[in-house]
Amino acid sequence: MFPEPTFRRSWPVRIRTRRSPKGMEPRRKARGRATPRGRAMPGIVIWEKVHESTAMGKTPKRRKTIAVDTGGTFTDIVVLEPLPHSEAPKGDRPPWRIRSIKVLSTPEDPSKAILEGLRLLDAQGEGALLHGSTVGLNALLTGNQGRVVLVTNEGFEDILEIGRQTRPHLYALHVGPRQVLVPRDRRLGIPERRLPDGRHPKKMDRRDTHSLLTRIRELRPDAIAVCLLHSYAFPQDEKRIAKALAPLGLPITCSTDLLHRHREFERFQTAVANASLIPVMGPYLQSLSTQVQPREVFLARNEGGLSPIAEALQRPIHFVLSGPAGGATAARAWAEACGYQTALGFDMGGTSADVALCGGPTEIEDETQIGPFRLALPSTPITTVGCGGGSILHIDEGGALRVGPESAGASPGPACYGKGDLPTLTDAHLILGRLPPSLLGGRFPLDRERAEKALQNLARRLGTSLQGTCEAALEIADLQMARPLRRFSVGRGLDPAKLVLVAFGGAGGLHACRLARLVGIPTVLVPDRAGVLSAEGMLMMPEIRERDAALSLLLEGEGEARALAKARALLETLLENAPKEARGEAFLSLRYLGSDTELWIAARPGLEKRFQQRFQSRFGFSQNLGVECLRVRARIELFPSQREERWKNVLNGDCSGPPSHAIPPGSDTRYYHPGEIGDQPIPGPFLILSAHSTIVVEEGWSAHRRPNGCFVLHTKGA
Repeated sequence: MFPEPTFRRSWPVRIRTRRSPKGMEPRRKARGRATPRGRAMPGIVIWEKVHESTAMGKTPKRRKTIAVDTGGTFTDIVVLEPLPHSEAPKGDRPPWRIRSIKVLSTPEDPSKAILEGLRLLDAQGEGALLHGSTVGLNALLTGNQGRVVLVTNEGFEDILEIGRQTRPHLYALHVGPRQVLVPRDRRLGIPERRLPDGRHPKKMDRRDTHSLLTRIRELRPDAIAVCLLHSYAFPQDEKRIAKALAPLGLPITCSTDLLHRHREFERFQTAVANASLIPVMGPYLQSLSTQVQPREVFLARNEGGLSPIAEALQRPIHFVLSGPAGGATAARAWAEACGYQTALGFDMGGTSADVALCGGPTEIEDETQIGPFRLALPSTPITTVGCGGGSILHIDEGGALRVGPESAGASPGPACYGKGDLPTLTDAHLILGRLPPSLLGGRFPLDRERAEKALQNLARRLGTSLQGTCEAALEIADLQMARPLRRFSVGRGLDPAKLVLVAFGGAGGLHACRLARLVGIPTVLVPDRAGVLSAEGMLMMPEIRERDAALSLLLEGEGEARALAKARALLETLLENAPKEARGEAFLSLRYLGSDTELWIAARPGLEKRFQQRFQSRFGFSQNLGVECLRVRARIELFPSQREERWKNVLNGDCSGPPSHAIPPGSDTRYYHPGEIGDQPIPGPFLILSAHSTIVVEEGWSAHRRPNGCFVLHTKGA
C-alpha cells in the first residue's frame, strides 16, 4: 500500500539542469461555447465542445496537448490548445481552449478510432498525445497474449501453477486448476542458484547456456521472462542471463526490471505478464506513434502519471489500467476544486464501471487483480465491475434476471442503437424515460421501438411487465456497483456520510443518486464533460519517474537512520538528471515482524510511530511488535508547475453554451440543459442533458451548478 506522494523535496540535493522548464501564464478571463461539428462520418457519432481557458505556458512555442481514452464502446478525445490569434482579445496572447469529441471504438484496431477522431477535430501539428488504453488489459482478460518462455531456477518451474493458498471461493467443493500465463512445456529450469546470504553454489556455464538457447529456439516464443529466486537482492544474476539470451533477438523481461520484491510468486507472475504483452502492445503503440508523428506520445500509468512511449514498449504491464487511472486523477481534482478532500470516483461507461478512492488517505495499492491473475503492480485503488450501459440483460440457469458481465460493446451495441436485438441496461433506461430520444447533442437518435421489443421478449420469459423488468434491471445493477463503493468506504474505515461521490462516464450520471443513497453518501458531484473525464484526467497527470530497491532493516536502534539514508540516496539518484523544478519524495515499506501486511510510509523521521498510527487507522488495532523495512520507492514529478497550471485550465473553463439536446415535445419528464442550471438548488426529479452524458436527479435530491461548471447534487437533509 503506497500513499499518494506529496511531491516535496525532503533533502537538499544537487541537480544538473538539462533543460529549462516550460513556464506558465496567469489565468485570464474565460469564455465558452458549445458547437456541433459540421458533419459526421457514417457509423461514427461525434460531438465537439469548445471551452476557452487560460494559457498553459510562457514558452514562445505553445502546442496542443491531446488526451485519448480508448474504451470498449467509445473512444474519448480531449484537446487542450491555444485559441487562434484571430479569436483572441486584441493586444493579448491567445488563451487556451478545450475541445472534446466521442467516436465509436474500433476494437479490431484501436488506432483507427483515434485517427478518425483526430481528423474530425482537425488536431494536426506538433505537441503531445497522452493515451490511456485497454489493449493490454483486454489481452490479459481474453488470453490473447504472446507466447512466452519462462526461464527460472531448476525445481521452481511450477511456482506459477502452485501460487498462493488464497482462492476466490474458499469453501467451494470443486476447485478447478489455476489459470497460468505459461504452460508447463515453456517453463524452463536452469542450473542457477543464489542463496539469501549471497552465496552462489550453482552458476550456469557455457554448455548450460548453449543448451538453453537451443531449447528456446525450438519453442519459437515471442518473448522471454527471466525470473530467479532472491534476484530482488541480487539483480545482476538476471541481467547476466538476459545478456546470454540476447543473440535470440527476442524481447526479454527480467523480473527486477519491474520491481524488487521478495515474494517470488507475485514477482514471477508480473514479469511473465509483462513479457506476454510486449508482442501485443508493441506493434500497436509503434504504429500509433508513427501515424501521429511529429507528436510525442505519452502513456498514462496505472498509479497516475505519464511516461514516454519508450517505457511502455518495454514495461507495458505498468499501463494496463491507464484509462481508469485518468478518471481517478480527474475525480480527485474536481473534488478538491469543490472543497472536498476525500471522494469516491464512479466511472460508468458502456462496458464496465470503475470505482476508485480519491484523495484523503488514498494509497497506491501494491497488488492488482486482473481477471484470474494477481499482479504486483503499483496502482490507484480501483475496482472494476462488469456492469455498464451496454451490459446485456439475461436470465441465468436458475431463472433469475442478471445484468452483465457480457456487454454489447460498440457493435452491435444496445438494441436502441439500431444494430442489435439484445436487451441492455441502456435500453431499460430509455424505456423508463431516463434518457432523451437522442444522445450526443442530438446526433445519435435512439430507437425506442427496437429497445421495447428486445425488453418485451425478456419480460415475457420472466413473467413480469415491461416496466417491472426495466426497474428490476436497474436495481440489480445498482446492487452490483454498490459493493465496491462500500468496500472503499466502510471497508477502509471511512464514514460514507463524510464522503462525496464523483460520478462520470457516459452512464455515471444515470446511477449516481441511486448509488449514493444505497451507500449513504449525501453529496454527488458530476463534472462538466463527465462523459470524457477519464481522457480529461490525463491532461492533469504529471510526467513522473519512479525507482524502487530492496531493503532488510529493523527500525530499532540505528535502523531508522539507515533506512532514511537509503531512501535519500534513491531519491537523489532520480533527481540528478531531472529538470531543475522537479520535485519528489521517497517512501518505505514497513511491516510488523512475522506479519505479511506491508504499509508504505513517507520517508521522514518518526517512521515507527507513523506506521503504528496508519496500521491502527486501517485495521482498527495495533501491536507491540518490532517493525522492519523491506523496500524503498522514490517518485519524482518532472514539471509540477506545468501540471498545476493544466489543472487550473481544465477545471476553470467557462461552460456556457446552447442546449446539448433537443428537448422532447410533450414529454412528462422535466429536462434541463446545463445553461439552465444556476447556483440555486432545483428539486428533482428531472434530467440534465449534458453534451456527453445524461444526469438523473432523483426525487428527494436537488441540483445546482458551481461557477466552474460542476453539478452538485444533494439529498434532503444534507
